[in-house]
Amino acid sequence: MLKLLRLPAVLAFAAILSACGAPPEGFEDLEPLGDFRLGHNITVVDNPTMGALSRKVSDEEWETAMEDAVARQFSGFSGDRYYHIAIKVQGYVVAQPGIPVIAAPKSTLGLSVNIWDDAAGGKLLEEAKQIIVLESLSAGNIVSSGITKSRDEQVRELAENAAGEILEWLRDNPQWFDGSPNDVTPIAEPASGA
Repeated sequence: MLKLLRLPAVLAFAAILSACGAPPEGFEDLEPLGDFRLGHNITVVDNPTMGALSRKVSDEEWETAMEDAVARQFSGFSGDRYYHIAIKVQGYVVAQPGIPVIAAPKSTLGLSVNIWDDAAGGKLLEEAKQIIVLESLSAGNIVSSGITKSRDEQVRELAENAAGEILEWLRDNPQWFDGSPNDVTPIAEPASGA
């Protein structure tokens, strides 16, 4: 609960630092990821925190943008074992047009991510991975993407950057996809009468 309360502050701080960020790996990168094959690709969006000076984005738009980006990033992997990617969009800032430098925020997206091992029947980690992504630094949006890009372009870019960050996180944990059994957190059984 405390993490969720701090999310707006983290989003604001991340927006300030966004000029230092580098874009994530491109979608064309298909270097093998062990036995990984994309199973279910699910994004849940339920009234995420919208940062100050943000353009409004509907839950459905975030859901579609994230699921499309994850599909593009991960569908090319052809390992022997299915893994499911479950994402929850927790907060965002989609920059509005503003006065350059002074009042033009950078776009930011906060997510929690779980990876499920289908064969083992549970989550690889007990707690979700928290990821915060920023708009890519480019000549077109060195001041703010709110000035140079449409809202839809900003959402799509944040979703693509998020999918790239998820891939980078998975690549940092190759032991999950090396073919050996994973120690997972099992799926909870429903309470009786539920």
